[in-house]
Amino acid sequence: MTKTQSDHSIHKFGQKLHHPAALPAFSQLVAGLRHYRTTGSVEQLSSVPLVSINLDLTTACDHACGHCVDDEVINQRHKFELEDIYGTIDSLVERGLSSVILIGGGEPTLHPRFVDIVKHIKAKGLMLGLVTHGGHLERMKPVAQLFESRDWIRFSIDAGKNETYQDIHFHQSGKKARNSLEEILNNGRALREINPNLQLGFSYVVVPPGQRYHGRELLDNIDEIPLAAQLAVQYGFTYLSLKPCLIKGETEGETLMPGASADEVIAVTDRIRARISEARAAQPMLRIVESQNLVAMLGEALAKLREQPKICYAGFLRQVVTPSGIFHCPAWRGDFRAKVGENSAYATVDTSRLTAQDSALTLTSFNAAATCEHIACFYNSMNRYIEGVVESDVAHNLLPASEALDTFL
Repeated sequence: MTKTQSDHSIHKFGQKLHHPAALPAFSQLVAGLRHYRTTGSVEQLSSVPLVSINLDLTTACDHACGHCVDDEVINQRHKFELEDIYGTIDSLVERGLSSVILIGGGEPTLHPRFVDIVKHIKAKGLMLGLVTHGGHLERMKPVAQLFESRDWIRFSIDAGKNETYQDIHFHQSGKKARNSLEEILNNGRALREINPNLQLGFSYVVVPPGQRYHGRELLDNIDEIPLAAQLAVQYGFTYLSLKPCLIKGETEGETLMPGASADEVIAVTDRIRARISEARAAQPMLRIVESQNLVAMLGEALAKLREQPKICYAGFLRQVVTPSGIFHCPAWRGDFRAKVGENSAYATVDTSRLTAQDSALTLTSFNAAATCEHIACFYNSMNRYIEGVVESDVAHNLLPASEALDTFL
């Protein structure tokens, strides 16, 4: 891969499943699915350990992004006790967990014990990712040095100009601004000064024109992609992460450009493609990461990502642990249809065993082909890969190891 090409290596889930730390769980999953297809029993599937989790420490957030797909679960009163957070991490590590992403329905750094939790995760030898709006440098500085080569921090920024940043993060929702774009960028620079090896991402949700969400008119930010790339380089970010704006419907989940005509979609994709090309030409040394659904959108292949298998196999290997409960998919965070258990369901070895059984039953009864038919799922390729291995004649205990660099799923 040349420096001027987009980096899609993080989407190679097939390789990640063969990572030495993930391979035992993948092997068990293949064996369990073959057994289930033959007998209808989920017994073997209930022994498959989670490889990676999204861990929401809190629902609290002091930003109010107009496009936030977790808008409905933000700033709820659900609480995650510290002992349950530690217990969940510890029990899942015993089962085979290898990576944690602090992300989702709240701002992770707002948890009062954020620093202690990060230290606990790293003391367990886990790979760690952190998604944050980047506004609380004082919370991140004490742990910046703990992030190792395969760990990362990603700032949700979404703009190349301060006016756009203010509109997206505060004004669309009628909130008073708490941070400026320059402050956030300087916070990123400060973290890199503490840990020069830190992988630091500049996250950018690409918002097309004419999008509305919960009565809010969202601001078209496509033309600021080259500016974002320039700022990423200027302030020491190591990559620019681009993903399309998703609108979450009541029943159909997260969808791309709902209601847009084919011509409107083509016009938008042409603009996005052109701005990315400008960014790449102007900042040839910057690593640009496009999400799988953005890659599919630009390649006019979204229909393929909407063709889901009946069972979401990915849910056996990665789940979302939140203050309001545990869910088998981030797209259905907070939705009872994907709920595996209460937030403490993995907090002990005994409850973990029972929850794994409930999880297997939930996943085999959740019809992803129907429920997720409108979602351009970024786990689609992972599910198809798993399905292909299950249907192959390769013995589950002879699956080869890969040289994948991480197990983030």
